[in-house]
Amino acid sequence: MAAHAAGTLQGLLDWAESNKTATDRVTVAASIVDDAPLLVAARDVSAGEAILTIPDANWVNTAAVAKSPIGPKVAGLEPWLQLALLLLHERRGGGGGVGGGAAPAAFVASLPAALDTPLFWSDDEVDLLQGTQLLQQLYGYRQFFRQTFADMEEGLFAPDRALFPADAYTYESFVWAVATVRSRTHAPLDGGAIALVPLADQLPHRRAANCVWRAKQQGLFGRGQSLVVEATRAIRKGEELSMDYGPGKLDSGLLLDYGVLDTTWPQA
Repeated sequence: MAAHAAGTLQGLLDWAESNKTATDRVTVAASIVDDAPLLVAARDVSAGEAILTIPDANWVNTAAVAKSPIGPKVAGLEPWLQLALLLLHERRGGGGGVGGGAAPAAFVASLPAALDTPLFWSDDEVDLLQGTQLLQQLYGYRQFFRQTFADMEEGLFAPDRALFPADAYTYESFVWAVATVRSRTHAPLDGGAIALVPLADQLPHRRAANCVWRAKQQGLFGRGQSLVVEATRAIRKGEELSMDYGPGKLDSGLLLDYGVLDTTWPQA
């Protein structure tokens, strides 16, 4: 399992390097805790230094959706929903077959089939949340997603089974796609500007993070953008790269949206 995950992460690095992203400041290493692969600094990095710079041409955003076969069908939907449906389309085609390759194959391959957010918890696990605000929020999420799926099924999926086959666009797969988008997007690339950014989304959550996402203009007259993973402090060679998924957010919100907790720095 660890070897497969390491190969997947290395595949993302290889993809990034072949798509105009300098990767000389990062490398893959094994965690000393559980042997899981993670991104670490390939050399000493100074505070404020760009560790990764990924141009918007490599993002998975509404522009990528528009270029896909489902683009004309989903153009009027909210941006986060467009991205979720694109993931289902690409997962069905492996990022280059039926799906058409609107998202990089290495990125699609890197997406976990199982997520840790409470949306996928068993009834026994959910019972542990009794008496908490998180439980009420979870019920609200589930109700909203059920209704959204029902609307999509009636108005979009069922009328065009050639493009939205029933075996690929189930409620379970829909929730997986929505939760995947929610758990891998961060400010400033959220809301109307929402985008999935391959490789940059591999940084784990830590309250005492050493990196941050920044969107910066690029190109002639600043017409393009890049997502810059910037060091917030000096980072030593071999140190794990991480970011805070929600500065100012409580742990309950991060658990619901991202399925993560930093037990070394709780913010209840």
